[in-house]
Amino acid sequence: MTRLAWSAIAVLVGVGFAAAADADLPAIEKVEIRDRAFRVNGEPFFPLMAWLQDAKNFPAVRACAMNAVAGYYPKSGGTRDVSEYLPLVWQAGLYGVMPFDARLKGHPGLLGYIHGDEPDLPHSESDARVVPASDLRINKSAPLWKVVDGVWHSWSVLDPLEGAALTVERREPATAARLTIYVTTSKGLAVAKDVVFEADGVPVLEATLRSAKGPQMFDLPGPVTFRALTLRVRSTYAGDQAWGSVGEIEALDAAGRNVLLSPPRNVPRATPEQTLEEYRAIKAQDAARPVCMTVTGYFHPHFKKWPDDRRDALYRAYVRATDVIGFDIYPIYGWNKPEWIHLVHEATAMLTAMAGPRPVYAWIETSRGGQYTGALEQQKEVTPRHIRAEVWMAITGGATAIGYFTHVWKPSYDQFGVPEANRKALAEINAQIARLAPAILGEACDGKAATDPNAKVAALFREHGGARYVFAVNCDERQVATRATFAVPGLPAGATVEVVDEGRTVRAAAGAFTDRFDPLAVHIYRVASATSAAPSTAPAAPALGSGGVEGATDAKPAPDAKPAPDAKPASDAKPAPEAEAGFVPLFPKDGVSKGWRLGHWSDVGKPPPEGAAWTVRDGVLHGSEPRGTWLVSEKTYGDFILECEFHLDASGNSGIGLRFPDAGDPAYDGLELQIVDPAYYAGFKTTPDQFTGSLYSAVAPKKQVYRPGEWNRYRITLRGPKVHVVLNGEVIQDLDLVEQTAALARGEPLAKRPRRGHIGFQELGRAGSHVQFRNVRIKVLDE
Repeated sequence: MTRLAWSAIAVLVGVGFAAAADADLPAIEKVEIRDRAFRVNGEPFFPLMAWLQDAKNFPAVRACAMNAVAGYYPKSGGTRDVSEYLPLVWQAGLYGVMPFDARLKGHPGLLGYIHGDEPDLPHSESDARVVPASDLRINKSAPLWKVVDGVWHSWSVLDPLEGAALTVERREPATAARLTIYVTTSKGLAVAKDVVFEADGVPVLEATLRSAKGPQMFDLPGPVTFRALTLRVRSTYAGDQAWGSVGEIEALDAAGRNVLLSPPRNVPRATPEQTLEEYRAIKAQDAARPVCMTVTGYFHPHFKKWPDDRRDALYRAYVRATDVIGFDIYPIYGWNKPEWIHLVHEATAMLTAMAGPRPVYAWIETSRGGQYTGALEQQKEVTPRHIRAEVWMAITGGATAIGYFTHVWKPSYDQFGVPEANRKALAEINAQIARLAPAILGEACDGKAATDPNAKVAALFREHGGARYVFAVNCDERQVATRATFAVPGLPAGATVEVVDEGRTVRAAAGAFTDRFDPLAVHIYRVASATSAAPSTAPAAPALGSGGVEGATDAKPAPDAKPAPDAKPASDAKPAPEAEAGFVPLFPKDGVSKGWRLGHWSDVGKPPPEGAAWTVRDGVLHGSEPRGTWLVSEKTYGDFILECEFHLDASGNSGIGLRFPDAGDPAYDGLELQIVDPAYYAGFKTTPDQFTGSLYSAVAPKKQVYRPGEWNRYRITLRGPKVHVVLNGEVIQDLDLVEQTAALARGEPLAKRPRRGHIGFQELGRAGSHVQFRNVRIKVLDE
């Protein structure tokens, strides 16, 4: 749709574009996803969104310094549909992230589309077929399958109870020797009294039940085989209501097994396959805008909503059905548990690791007044301090957009029920984010945060305009004060570090500075250009087409972008011809390779687990079974280039040891370049220097470009103190070890690590997952 056409529509609904022009938001001509962030008309953009708002609330949204509205509900603001609503959003000076409607295509205020909310939200379903009699009224909140779910304290509503009948149908015949019915009693409700059980339509038991809660068991005259068991309630103990309920029906065989048992399973609101189909349909009609998706926080194992062996695959599948992925966890508003506040950071980091090149956003709570946290006076307050901490927990975890949930139900429903103090805080927080967005979305740079071992401070290190920025937040759920030290390579002793927006500075030691953090405190630091290292020369990641594409790894660079030499997927990547000379394959033959020995995963000087072996099959090196080993070169190396491709399944954990001694842990006595699937850390608290591309427990990668479930390619160059690592065509480490003098939680500073030693490959995967390596070769530079 042309801009002229949109102007005409705006006139028809009484909306023009002049108001938006006064709002400092330019009309959108192009939206791209690049470097895990939005770009609007070629410029980085940090969305600050409000969820599901009536047009009357747009002034409040603007007053809180938000720049977008996400979602639409029917007839909001008196509109007939979303094609009338988006022009109101734009008129108010906001962008829209809207449900798909082909009529929105090309609208100057359309930032993106959004899937139906929380497709992963689970509900219970059962394979049991429980058929009601024709006159039985069905209560959807207490479905009939609950009579065979194995949960005695749940129940199925029978309305009316007297004369009620239901039949449990089985796919295969079963034989029972005893029947049990769990009677439910509740004030005012009818209770079953005289009942009849029928097997395939033939009466097999008549019984009078006691008006007492709990199981009542009856032996059958003899074993009965059936496909269908029917319960009929002939009479009741009368109550004020005609309806009543039944807790459970069991048919026990001779061994005491319940042949009717059919436990429910969790089923998502919409499957990943359904969301993927919707995504493809949207992109087929409008590829110029990205598609967003909000999931629940149930990908975090804390909530135990999905089995461990299903959760990771489920959410990776959802990620593939969108261009931008977000989540909602409201520790206080949703659960009345301020002690869960750290989950915001952990969940963002987990989702960022899953999302690959996609942007991640987090919805942040703004008030109390939730539906499910009890009486209002029992609900704990959401304060400005909580909001600010959660926002920066999300950003330090990798979020490049933020959303705010402002709806309250108590004392009465209000879409923008944010207390005045919190509105003021939102305005300040969002204004600061908008001002610092170029730095937040800037290049990753080297840095590390270290705290008291019992405290937690999350930090994000970025470079912009020749200066380095450290964004840090105390995310300790115990809400205790601590001190944190931030290692910044090249920072000279005595340098002045600006604490942004606080009117103070911090004096640096050599390569680091230290500051105090009160509970949930946020501090932002700027290290001026005079003390900064040279800007990174790493090539920019290719854009995800026009607004992103399915799968992300198939993305094509924008026309004006120059892809990195190794930008193809690892499985297709080929070294440049000039890189061939001097390389020697390390595992040229199938079988157990000569020139290598095995060591224990935590100390290569100790023997490996009994029976462990690494083998090469069809040119692919396979990690050991059992786990917990290092494959160690007998030869030592100093300066070299090591190239390889690696593949992990879910819950895999490996690493490449570099220059480590004959005994000890390569991660702490030499160098370990980490390789790990994010699912390995499910349920554990982690830091960025523990994920793929990090020098383990020392230096996080500049960016996270690991591709879960795919072949990935490393090119590792060690020349004297210089460490240069390329992963999947992206420079992720570019260090001078001489500058790495900061104290670490374990082991000597990197500056003191050996400059010559063994190389090795680790196997530490869980749940039967094993690492694979191929095309492993080395070029020695110091011979």
